[in-house]
Amino acid sequence: MKDRMSIRRIVPVLLAGLAVGASTQGCAMPPKCFSGRPGYLFPKPELVRPNLTHGEAGRRLYDALMDGDRAAVAAMLAADLRLIELTVNYDRRGNRPAGQDGDLLTLAVTNCDGEMLAALLRAGVSPQGVERGRALSWALLADEPDMAELLLRAGASPDPQKSGGLDVFRDVTATGQLGGAMMLVRHGLDLQWVDQFGSGHLETATNMESFAIAEELVRAGAPLWRVSMGGFMPVHALFRQRVLADPAEDAIFERMRAKARRPGLPWPPPPPNEVLVKVLAGEWPTAAMREAGMVVPPATMAMLRQRARDYGQDGTIRP
Repeated sequence: MKDRMSIRRIVPVLLAGLAVGASTQGCAMPPKCFSGRPGYLFPKPELVRPNLTHGEAGRRLYDALMDGDRAAVAAMLAADLRLIELTVNYDRRGNRPAGQDGDLLTLAVTNCDGEMLAALLRAGVSPQGVERGRALSWALLADEPDMAELLLRAGASPDPQKSGGLDVFRDVTATGQLGGAMMLVRHGLDLQWVDQFGSGHLETATNMESFAIAEELVRAGAPLWRVSMGGFMPVHALFRQRVLADPAEDAIFERMRAKARRPGLPWPPPPPNEVLVKVLAGEWPTAAMREAGMVVPPATMAMLRQRARDYGQDGTIRP
């Protein structure tokens, strides 16, 4: 089980640049509301306080926040609205130093102070945070969902990556948080969004072999037959060798495979390169395929055509 967690929870987190940073923290105990996250690297006061924006005023605000003095925090923000943008400086030319990060919302969440979080929102701090999505990412990892629910109800986007922020869903999936994923779906996670490679949240879940989360997305309307830049579709994940042997997800895996099989769609799904050739030739998706659920997002189609022009006039993409 320990090896499984290291694969699913630690390696993907590092690769994705997870907001919380999955490095070890020695023997330090996690904050009280993150009892299940002993190896996660929380903002460190000794790295945060000297590097805050807004000078001495920022440090006084930070001290009041960490002390839980909601009245003082509200008074400081009312006196100087610029402090709403308080954040931690670091050298953007290199990697963010571990533990040297945070904005007001993140610091309240990692201090396990839901009342302070609510006070900050009442004082006019945007639920998105200065570091868009970071506070929500942390809140979704907490032992209880209250802080995440508060942020989402206040207007925090479940898709901050769409406006240059963190991919919170990726963070949730990398740590196997089914409840967190379901909360994001309930608050309007964009199941049709895709990145510059034509991959979306369902692809994230299937690539990480988080099939319990993937099943929830499909149930909510995420397309299993969505074509990405490489010709891959989420359904392909149901026909490749699984890396993580998890008997608990075997039944889910089989249910998803059964759900993916639909009249009008080829079964099993052909290799990605064949998908690309047929899509670029205009043969796929047919009307029947579209009716059954195959989709090529317009932005993906435009990029595929551009690549075809760049790599070959015959409509195929060559290495």
